[in-house]
Amino acid sequence: MSLLWSALLSGFLVQACAQVPAPLLELRFEAGLVNSGSESGNAAFLDYVSGEEAMLADGPWGSCLDTTNASRHGGATPDDPKAGSAVVFSSPALTSLSSYTLAGWYREAPQVTGNLSRLVYWPEMGDVTFGRGRLGLGIADVAGKKSYDLTGLPGVEPGAWTFFTLVVDGDKLTAVAYSGSFATPLGASRQVTLSGPPVPTEAPLTVANLGGIRPFKGWFDNLRLWGAPLSQEQVQEVFAADRASSQPPGSPSLLPVVARDPAGRSSLFRHSDICFSTRWQKDTALPVMRDFHTTRNLWTYGNSKTFIDGVTALGISYQGTLNGMQGAAQGQPEADHTSDTTGRAFDFDGLKYVAPWMRGWTARVPQYIGCCNHPDFQRIFLAAADELIDAGVRSLQVDDWSMNASWCRSAGVCFCEHCMKGFREYLVGHLTAEQLQELGVTDPTTFDYHSYLRTHDGITSAEAYRAAFRSLPLSTHFLDFQTESVRRFYREVQQHVDARAGAHVTLSVNNQFGERGPDGFISDTYCADLHDFQVGEKYNASLPTHVLAAKLAEGMGRWQVISPIPYNLGEARAALAATYAMGQLYLVPWDVYMGTEPNGPPKPRYFATREQYGDCYDLIHEHPELFDGYEAPGTVLVLVNLDLPEYEQTLSLCERLTRASVPYRLAVCGRRYAQIPLVASELAAARAIVTLSPPESLDKEDRQALQTALSSRRVRLLTDSPDLETRLTQYGMVPLTVEGPHNALAVLRRNPDTPEAAVVHLLNWELTADRGGVETFEHVTVSLEESAFGGEIAGAEYYEPGQTQAQALTVERHSGYVRITVPALRTWGIVKLTLKGKAA
Repeated sequence: MSLLWSALLSGFLVQACAQVPAPLLELRFEAGLVNSGSESGNAAFLDYVSGEEAMLADGPWGSCLDTTNASRHGGATPDDPKAGSAVVFSSPALTSLSSYTLAGWYREAPQVTGNLSRLVYWPEMGDVTFGRGRLGLGIADVAGKKSYDLTGLPGVEPGAWTFFTLVVDGDKLTAVAYSGSFATPLGASRQVTLSGPPVPTEAPLTVANLGGIRPFKGWFDNLRLWGAPLSQEQVQEVFAADRASSQPPGSPSLLPVVARDPAGRSSLFRHSDICFSTRWQKDTALPVMRDFHTTRNLWTYGNSKTFIDGVTALGISYQGTLNGMQGAAQGQPEADHTSDTTGRAFDFDGLKYVAPWMRGWTARVPQYIGCCNHPDFQRIFLAAADELIDAGVRSLQVDDWSMNASWCRSAGVCFCEHCMKGFREYLVGHLTAEQLQELGVTDPTTFDYHSYLRTHDGITSAEAYRAAFRSLPLSTHFLDFQTESVRRFYREVQQHVDARAGAHVTLSVNNQFGERGPDGFISDTYCADLHDFQVGEKYNASLPTHVLAAKLAEGMGRWQVISPIPYNLGEARAALAATYAMGQLYLVPWDVYMGTEPNGPPKPRYFATREQYGDCYDLIHEHPELFDGYEAPGTVLVLVNLDLPEYEQTLSLCERLTRASVPYRLAVCGRRYAQIPLVASELAAARAIVTLSPPESLDKEDRQALQTALSSRRVRLLTDSPDLETRLTQYGMVPLTVEGPHNALAVLRRNPDTPEAAVVHLLNWELTADRGGVETFEHVTVSLEESAFGGEIAGAEYYEPGQTQAQALTVERHSGYVRITVPALRTWGIVKLTLKGKAA
């Protein structure tokens, strides 16, 4: 039964059983500020301070009024600066009342001060205050305003939802207040005698504030106003009906997952997939794949159909591989480009380019990088793709993938005739004639950038060009051109291979977003919208960089497969656990590139053993139900604009929120290169958006999507600050905490299709001194707010690598929350929660 239907039904039962009349005003906040009472007209928001607006949030009956944005709770004098927001309602019917009944529910925010605040301010008629645990009433009669202290109400636990009713009888000159909660019965204060009847007013009735002076900081719901005194029996019926129609009180419920393209993601991988790579077609890899329960073989060079068929016969999908150096061995070994016919990129001096880490590699022909604008390279690349497609391959990985865009940033390639022609056309299409004149481009139709650098900028060598690159007037434009060249190349490659295969061929590249790019940008995001997923080498094994890589891919609706470089076993196992906990995939560390010797050849490759990693992959294989379909709740979104140099800020905030167990996702956008718009439905489904990137940095369409989400008053806009985690906790958006050491972390995941279950990944990043393992934590406890899960946490089981059976855990119950303790946390453990929803 829906909350709205429950509320309507309960209202009918109240009227049927105790003849409670229909209220004049009824604000249940389900449909915003719609008045479902008998009088016409709706309420409206009244904001006193920008950034402190009242919201609509989750409460015991569905939606409620949330005034926790207020900078303070209550006030002392009219000279206090204004704060907060309010809801106001006006109606002609309210101007003739001298008797009435006012009822509602309120809940103070945690850690508020004891200052007097306004629950309801109805000038002259009734000024209902709350502070220091006591209700107060101010009424103006013909003799002037008088305040009444309504003592004797039953004690209510601080921070609990509290019911109040104020019954004012202008004929009998009496006022009586009632109070109760979900844990306490309805009780009445002593009756007070009024000095005179209230004086009717034309002023509006105001909820949760008084002119911005004394805001109530908390939550408010089910406000009703009757035009006559209700009896004690009728008040009891209203109170009982409210309690019967509620969900368990407490924090807002975790929101369902709203993510980019979930259908597209699920069609590529499952969260329980186990990915493997034999970098070359080795028959010795097949039994190892079986030992690690491999489901996907990725990033393998070679087009032998016999080997491909051998992999697929094991029920394992196969991905072929291409390279940005494709065809280098077919060219000439000399660095001079003149006699080479394979489309190599070359620098200002006319020398073909080799990546710095490959200059010590021994080969007949050095690994010269290709130019994506050169027809000879394009022909070689597509021919190699055709061979793989013809062998039955329907997924391609590209290593050394970024070509011109990457080497333009650091080395200044490429200056071939095709790049010079393309750059000339780019400038004409992107700059005005006046701008070109200012840059010294006098004749765009004959412009040659190589010659321009000599005559205009005095560049005489590749070394001089590299040294001056950042200060040259056309460097930014050249970089933009070369980046767009790479994007065009992949668009054309995708069209070609899809046509060859007669179906979509998935395309991935050797990239991941955990690293810092040039000038503080997140590394290599400029083709993020073009590739289906990423299989990226991970040199930095730290927790924050793994979190960032996973969270950025998740925010873009992409899969991230981490290809590890396991310098230390303990760190690699912890990274494996964190990657799967974040919903991404971690390549089995077998046949792994480990970098190069100083100025020399590659280091020996790394081959993992079952003893090192088998228990982790066994856990995934044996319990896919703990992984498949589970996603991070989108209660909190962090706005990240890829077009800004905010790598360090994003890295830091992701680590902070992960350590604080905040259920967050990244709302990623970018427009300069990758076309990644904000998704309005994703923003609107959140309860808070943290503006890591400032809203004014967004383009017009993204600003509109953000504004649309905020206009609902259901999404709170927050800025990053040192106390962000504390504020999110106060707003009820952090449903669990870890009672344990600093490096014990908890990551919550929900499955939208199975609301009766949730999983909590426990991660241990307390590495031993030699980084070969982790220090075992004994008795780690997780505290969970039950209301956030939409019902009772009825049971818990513990799974960890190396254990064949789940271990039942005790659910320790407290008021509104539970505590669950695991006996030991080694590298990784998963707590599966069984949830029991409240019956309708």
